[in-house]
Amino acid sequence: MPFTDATADEFRRAALFRSNQIQNIVDDLRGQLGRSHQYLRSALDLVGEFPQELEIVIEREWQKNSNPVSRSQLLLPLLRQANNVADFIESNLAHGTRMELSESLVDELIRELKELGLSQYGVVTSHGAANNFVTQHTPDLRDHILGPLNPLGGTQAGAPKPFALFKIPRIEGTGVQWRPILLGHEVAHVAVREKSALQTYTVWWDQLDQKVASTFSNPRSPTGTPYSNFRGIQAISESWATELLCDAYALFRYGPAAIAALAEYLTSISAMDSSSPTHPPGVLRLRLLLDQLGTLSNPRIKRIIQPWDDQTPASVTLSEPWAQYLATVFLGHPGTLDATVSGFGAHEYVHADRNDIVEVLTNRLKLGIPGQELVDDSRQGLVAPVDSDIVNAVWVARVEGCQSPFDSLGKKALENLEFMRRWTTSGGTVPNELHQALTSGTPLLEEEKVAVLSSDQLTQRLRIDDERRLFALPLVQLPKGVGLDVRLGNRFIVFRRAGTASFDPLDSQEDPRSIQMHLELSWTERFVLHPHEVVLGATLEYLVFPSDLTGQVITRSSYGRLGLLSATAVQIHPRFHGCLTLELVNLSNIPISLTPGERIAQLVISSTRDVAEEEEKYSYPTGPQFSRVREDPEAGVLRHLRGSAP
Repeated sequence: MPFTDATADEFRRAALFRSNQIQNIVDDLRGQLGRSHQYLRSALDLVGEFPQELEIVIEREWQKNSNPVSRSQLLLPLLRQANNVADFIESNLAHGTRMELSESLVDELIRELKELGLSQYGVVTSHGAANNFVTQHTPDLRDHILGPLNPLGGTQAGAPKPFALFKIPRIEGTGVQWRPILLGHEVAHVAVREKSALQTYTVWWDQLDQKVASTFSNPRSPTGTPYSNFRGIQAISESWATELLCDAYALFRYGPAAIAALAEYLTSISAMDSSSPTHPPGVLRLRLLLDQLGTLSNPRIKRIIQPWDDQTPASVTLSEPWAQYLATVFLGHPGTLDATVSGFGAHEYVHADRNDIVEVLTNRLKLGIPGQELVDDSRQGLVAPVDSDIVNAVWVARVEGCQSPFDSLGKKALENLEFMRRWTTSGGTVPNELHQALTSGTPLLEEEKVAVLSSDQLTQRLRIDDERRLFALPLVQLPKGVGLDVRLGNRFIVFRRAGTASFDPLDSQEDPRSIQMHLELSWTERFVLHPHEVVLGATLEYLVFPSDLTGQVITRSSYGRLGLLSATAVQIHPRFHGCLTLELVNLSNIPISLTPGERIAQLVISSTRDVAEEEEKYSYPTGPQFSRVREDPEAGVLRHLRGSAP
């Protein structure tokens, strides 16, 4: 299999990204443990050494050898070992500490099934092994569970309860980069069955030569009769056709990003060259997808698939005779896959028409900005991005070596899209003047240094197109008076109520995750803040401050009069990028219900002298963040101080 500089670069990016994600997982799992879990903590400490060691090996060997073939041959086993470590953690070390998958992911799956006309399905997600996505769809879960009891006198009543159950790897399942696998390929498994899509391929199976196919050993039953061998090959062709249809739907739905997502994942789980009775080899899957995609004209977007185009031979050669025979049959019917998934009823992502939008979103990600509500397209005018635009932009940012956390910023961009969908369909409006094309060179109104900006000045800062621009995404309303209202997001950090006698913020062995945990709500839920309770929330808006603006967050008086304090320590520094963490305190004696999306606080923004760029403890947050007080520069001094003799 050929290796080029592009493939070597991609393997390096994939291994380093997984290293970072493994470190985050270990930190989360370790932080949730009580002091009694000493052996599990020790195991996590040991596994936690892997990411750093992996990065050292990668960088050392990368510098020693410039040959792309040698680099690729070194990186491939390291990438696969990273996947093995992730699977080991999931299988052995995450027991009892699994984090629930976000409700927003469930909402995305429901919306995708609805677009396919399959809104009758309930959706359940759970973490699964690191080496596979698994989808189980049951047209009637009640019958699946209770049906076997009927002959024994059980009573089954009520309408059928169809469910789609998705088991998702922790890293790939929640990352924006691999959305085409979950929301494309895995969702298509339900559609293939419901829409009887395999009937399209009877022509293929009719072309399976019984005499020829019977000469192959049936991988499922090697000792069977020639006829059973033929039936076995035919059954395998059905399984392969299902997987290839699901791949084709992912491409139909996400364009080039689908190829990058599938190829990178198949490489990481060592599935590129192996043929099985249930899954065709990755090399065949990529060859079909690349042929179906055709030539890309945009050089930046072409880089998404370049590593895989370089690696995938034009002629697929498989070692097993039966697999080679089936590959020849499938490759001999170009266009059939695309024609079938086109009939599923979903909206096709025509990537050639979205190049300008993807480029703008990519440039935003590289600046640490999660998209924007409307993009000025050269051919279509002002266009609203869609989720597939964001996924492709995340992949372009990745292959271009983006230094900002592009995946989490992509999640925030998707979150903003979802909120705006729900806001407008629920009757909410957005001022038209905020959605006019940006005017370069628009002069700013006079701003006195250290003066609080007026609503007119704030509006101009939100619209200019240079380094002085103020971003608030999504932007739903115009500034009023001398402030800009901000809304409550749907992510929270809440305190655990048991298991910890006390917490020492200076103890390097203490972790805030031992007393706090993440909580993410659906946009349809509410959060109940109980009397005298403190939780961490975050603004819905992702803010980007230029170097000459600073701000403060104050509670809106309407909520303050109810006893709610929404910001106890929020000073916004120049050059800040992110969602603001809000310390929410209920000072009243009755619970207060909070709805994600409601205006809960206000920004008061002032001009100041330009401030040089500085490294911050909290970089590019897209939700509330755990305290990092133990990382303060003086923490070590204070620990030493209190331990010293008088």
